[in-house]
Amino acid sequence: MNTTTTPQALNAGLQFDAERGLWIVTDPAIVNAVLHHPGLRVRPAAEPVPRALVGGPAGAMFGRWLRMNDGATHQAGKPALQAALQRWTEAHRIELRALVQTTAARQLTHGWADWMWVTPASSMAQMLGIAVEQADRLTPLLRALAKGFVPAADSDAARAAHEAAQSLQGLIGTAGPCSLLRAIQAEGWDDDQALQANLAGLVWQSFEATAALLGNGLVALAADAELARQMRERDADWAGLLKRVCRSDAPIRHTRRFAPEALEVAGASLPAGACIIVELAGCPAHFGGMLTFGDGPHACPGQDLALLIARSALQQALHSGAPWPAVDDLRFEPAANLRAPIFVNHKVPT
Repeated sequence: MNTTTTPQALNAGLQFDAERGLWIVTDPAIVNAVLHHPGLRVRPAAEPVPRALVGGPAGAMFGRWLRMNDGATHQAGKPALQAALQRWTEAHRIELRALVQTTAARQLTHGWADWMWVTPASSMAQMLGIAVEQADRLTPLLRALAKGFVPAADSDAARAAHEAAQSLQGLIGTAGPCSLLRAIQAEGWDDDQALQANLAGLVWQSFEATAALLGNGLVALAADAELARQMRERDADWAGLLKRVCRSDAPIRHTRRFAPEALEVAGASLPAGACIIVELAGCPAHFGGMLTFGDGPHACPGQDLALLIARSALQQALHSGAPWPAVDDLRFEPAANLRAPIFVNHKVPT
């Protein structure tokens, strides 16, 4: 094996970075094969939960997330959650659009940063029955979770993440039965602890991934006056715009897969414990352009809802009359996996 410090191709699409000890997949066909591989897992076998969070509320919540599980746990809940989210989103599309646009208008008065970060998570929390005032104030909790999830989290970050997980799940637990919860239960998933954790997971996903999608969509509109004009038309192709943003400015840049045992992937023999970085950004049009939502068994079950939130918020921004944020020399959040623009929060005249 070539041991230079830059990625060296072992076949058409699988590479090994000897310096980092990681395998890297960039070729769309191989990405597809990896995401559908039955032997690969979403977490390393030796660390199902981030080490810093083991034994606390944040670790327990993380460990119940379907997106962080394989096997029986994943199979027990994923079909129910996915089916319920798809049907519920379609059935409530009009009222959800109104909720998101009302939330986006409220946040825009504080600035584009709040519009981007607060709108998706607050909207999702309100969909779960959390009161508006509480939903709008979730950002500090979600940022604490984000810091606790990183591999280098220290004891202070872990403590803050545990407190945030308790608070978030407490808000969901006391909000009372919502129509989405009833829709999931109607699909036959009745594990109360797992349900509560995964509803919290929906809020978490909306905070990072959906917020980044909003931000990158806003950048696309602010940078192109003709595109913005076209999107104001009644028959504007919002699906096409969001697909293009997901392909060219993917909110989630990559995902990971782990080999629990020695196995073969795309013609290469991987040892037990191997970690694969699966690049999701830049997917060509003939692969759908939405690979940022994943594919295979762990494809995002809330894709339709995330796209509805993004479209609704961008439509609100487009018709608000507010001046676009400056996008020249734009900086992005310093996160390897997340592409989210940094907007300066100041009062936006509307």
